[in-house]
Amino acid sequence: MKGAFLIPYVVCALVGGVPMFFLEVGIGQFMSEGGISVWKMCPLFRGIGYAAISVCNLLNMYYIVIIAWALYYFVLSFQSTLPWATCGNWWNTAACVSDATNHSTLAELRSMNITPRDSVVEFWEHSKKKIRRATFPYVMLTALLIRGVTLPGAAEGIRYYLEPKWEKIFDHQVWNDAGTQIFYSYAVGLGGMVALGSYNKFNNNFAKQCAILCACNSLTSLFAGFGIFSVLGYMSLQLELPMDKVAEAGPGLVFIAYPKAMAQMPFAPLWSAMFFCMILMVGLDSQFVQVESVVTAIVDLYPNLLRTRRGREIVVAAVCLLDFAVGCSMVMQGGMYVFQLFDYFAASGIILLTVCGLEATVLSWVYGADRLMDNMDMMLGFRLWRYFKLAWKYITPLQTCVSVCNNISVRIKRIKFKRYGNRRKCKTCLAILVLEFKPGKLVQTQQT
Repeated sequence: MKGAFLIPYVVCALVGGVPMFFLEVGIGQFMSEGGISVWKMCPLFRGIGYAAISVCNLLNMYYIVIIAWALYYFVLSFQSTLPWATCGNWWNTAACVSDATNHSTLAELRSMNITPRDSVVEFWEHSKKKIRRATFPYVMLTALLIRGVTLPGAAEGIRYYLEPKWEKIFDHQVWNDAGTQIFYSYAVGLGGMVALGSYNKFNNNFAKQCAILCACNSLTSLFAGFGIFSVLGYMSLQLELPMDKVAEAGPGLVFIAYPKAMAQMPFAPLWSAMFFCMILMVGLDSQFVQVESVVTAIVDLYPNLLRTRRGREIVVAAVCLLDFAVGCSMVMQGGMYVFQLFDYFAASGIILLTVCGLEATVLSWVYGADRLMDNMDMMLGFRLWRYFKLAWKYITPLQTCVSVCNNISVRIKRIKFKRYGNRRKCKTCLAILVLEFKPGKLVQTQQT
C-alpha cells in the first residue's frame, strides 16, 4: 500500500467491504444455511451462490501453496546462518548484494550494467521455483516493526507508504486495486462469511462482532504495512535503488521484507522460526475456514445424503484431494506462472467485484432492502444504521459496477513471468463463468 492507495483503501472499506461483511454474516445467521442454499431467499439467482463457492474452492487450491512456502522458510530457519542473509550460495547470481556489500561493489555492478538484487530477493526467486493464534501475530508484527524502524532508510520507506500521491488519486487502477484488496481481505463474495454466520444462534449480536472484526482487519493491514515499508526503505538505501525498484509487488512481498528484517535481528534464526510458525498458524486457520465453506455448501445441497458423519468425511476428503492435486502444479517447474494465473483470475479483481455487486443488487432489489433490514432487526432486537440499507441498494452496487467496467478496460495486457513467456489475459469469458447462471434452476423453480 502506497500513499496513493490509503485513501481509496479506506473509502472502499466503508462503501463496499463493511456493508458486504454485515450482509453476508447476517443472511447466513438468518437462514442458517451455507453459501449456496442460503439463496433460497432468491431461488432464481442461486447461480451467484455457485459462483461464490466455485471461487472459494479455486482460492483454496492456490492459498495452500503460500502456506507451503511458509513451511519451507520455517524449516530452513533452524540454521545458525539464515540462507537468505548471505550471497555465495549456489542459487545466487553475480548481481547478489547482502549487508556485507560495500558501495564500490554496487558501483562496479552498475558499470557492468547489472542491477543489484538483494540476497533475500534471490532466495525468494529460488524458493518459489522449487516448491494466527489470536495475539501471537501481533507480537511478531510489533517486534519486526520495532526492528524495521531502527534500520537506516526506514523513515524514507514509511514516508513512501504514507505520503499521499495526489496525482494518482484519480487513477482508476488504484481504485480497482483498493476494491479488490478490501473484498479479498474481508473474505466476502466467497461464501465463507455466510457459512460462518450460519453457525451462530439466531439472536446472536453479529453486528457488534462484525464491527470489531472489520476494524481489526483493516487496522492490522495498515499496521503490517509500517513494518514492510520500513524494511523496504532500508533495502532501497542499501541497494541505492528507488523504492519502486526494490522488490516486485505481489504475494511474495511478505517473503522478502520480513525475512530481511529478521536477518538483521539478534538471534535471527529464532525470530525467523517464530515468524514463519505464526504464518503457518494464521494460514492454516484461514484455510480451514475456506475449506469448511465449500464443504458446508455441498452438504447443505444434499442434506439427507451427506449430513451424516461418513457422508461429510467423504466430501471433506474429495475437496482436499482435488485441491491438493491442482496445488501440486504450482510447486513444480513453471509453477509460479500457474500460481499467478490463479491469483489474477481465480479470486481477485473482476471476479470478487462481480460476485459482491450481484449479491448486493439482488438481495436489496429483488429480495428487498427493507425486508433485509427487518430480518436483521428480528435477530438483533434493534435496527441497523440506515446507511447499510443505502449501501446495499445503491452505493455498493455502483462501486462494484464502476470497478468492474474499469477492470475490464485495463485488462488488455499480458501476464509475464520471467522466462515462461506471455499469455493474453482473458476478461470476458471469466465474467461469464463467474455468473454461472443455470437456466435449469429457473425451470426447476417454476415446476416446484
